[in-house]
Amino acid sequence: MSVLTTNYLTPTGREEAWRFTPLKRLRGLHDGSASISDRNSLVAKAALPKGVSFTRES
Repeated sequence: MSVLTTNYLTPTGREEAWRFTPLKRLRGLHDGSASISDRNSLVAKAALPKGVSFTRES
């Protein structure tokens, strides 16, 4: 196994290891074109447990 990301091809969905992965939902993550500026990546829907903090960084 290599730790270099350049040694791996972008998955197409036809590979056995990626067969059940929703690649359309992951679109852009493999080539760096993904943008999350219009979505929240983490949302707290309930009170956080004691000792846990939630901050937003811009």
